[in-house]
Amino acid sequence: MLLLLLAQAAASVWPPNRFPETAGLLSSLDPPPSFVNGDAAVRVTYTRTTVRDDGTVEGCVSEKSSGDAKLDAYACAAISRRLKFTAARWLDGTPAYSVFSAPLLWMNGTRLPDPRRAVAPDLELSVQRLPAGFPGFINLLLEVAVSAKGAIVACRARESRQPSAAIALVPTACAQATSQLRLQPPLDRSGQPVRSIQLARVRFLVGS
Repeated sequence: MLLLLLAQAAASVWPPNRFPETAGLLSSLDPPPSFVNGDAAVRVTYTRTTVRDDGTVEGCVSEKSSGDAKLDAYACAAISRRLKFTAARWLDGTPAYSVFSAPLLWMNGTRLPDPRRAVAPDLELSVQRLPAGFPGFINLLLEVAVSAKGAIVACRARESRQPSAAIALVPTACAQATSQLRLQPPLDRSGQPVRSIQLARVRFLVGS
């Protein structure tokens, strides 16, 4: 409880951080022929881009492969070429490292599953019911401050694209993420783990 109260207090004075949007990042011209002509309808590349505390990009890696090395390379190349990053701000306003974890969805074909279900969350929670208008699940994107040991010390909803009816679930999502998740901290130039600002995805599902 004390940790949660401290996290909420920190979030109340936490400077705004801006992560880039991935909407429109990929076009129909991006996938290599091996995917366009392949059998898979959907693949997901889970990318991890580390940004230093001076705003320079350390690099992008495939944190979890789509199963197609060419797609994974395309995903990080698109992020490196097309997205702009700035240094994140820690709870006290000082510059901090950030980790931009972004799943990029590759879709091929006409009969596709709901893309909101195709991406695996960092944490999945069961509830008895959801606000009206949701199809049995809600995806929440959180911005979290992570210690050098990987513990979440502050949490809030990412400012953009949060459904208004889902905002009431943010305190629960933050409380559960704080208690259950341990995130990988980035390494500084000397190879030591450092505190960072990261993203975490929480999915609420109606349980049986």
